[in-house]
Amino acid sequence: MDNHDPVGPVPVPDPAPAATGGTGLESTEDFPTEVAGLTATKKSSPNSTPAPPPAPPEIPFASPQPDPCALQVFCRPGPSLTHLPGAPMDQHSTITVRRAPERHRYELLDAQTVIGTAHYQDYDDAAGPQRIFFHTVVEDDYTGQGLGGRLTGFALDDTVAEGLPIVTVCTYFAAYVEEHPEYQQHTVPAHHDHLAALQSGDR
Repeated sequence: MDNHDPVGPVPVPDPAPAATGGTGLESTEDFPTEVAGLTATKKSSPNSTPAPPPAPPEIPFASPQPDPCALQVFCRPGPSLTHLPGAPMDQHSTITVRRAPERHRYELLDAQTVIGTAHYQDYDDAAGPQRIFFHTVVEDDYTGQGLGGRLTGFALDDTVAEGLPIVTVCTYFAAYVEEHPEYQQHTVPAHHDHLAALQSGDR
């Protein structure tokens, strides 16, 4: 006859009791690995090296994208000049464009303040006078609103009305003409003599 009463599972001593005076009688039966959906973490040995803290999550860095409609000093064109984002043209009631022949440029104005310019140089070719557009710029606060196209269109219309062939050394003007085929019959290709005239300042 067995004289031992059933007393349940006998606690198994912990091979490495805690340094804080634990009893060493803890068992996995007394402390289940999952309680209410929470997973228990395994105790680390006092002599083990603590795991390094997790690295912070990487935050993707979004580099600023250049405004495709901004006119840079060297007249870099945007991808499309016919559908520029920004406020509709009718909201720019104070914006005007004029030709300033004494400064050899067309000027974009907000009231009386010049906010953009399209520089040109008249050139006497063997076939007759021509107008070379070589530099276009709009102030940063006014870019992305279609004003560069307004300035360019005005300058081209005025030159066509004068009967002068157009030379588009400025890449912004060249891209605008490509987007507006009605001006292509009034343009002539730029060649070395045009560039030489710009360098010498010969008008």
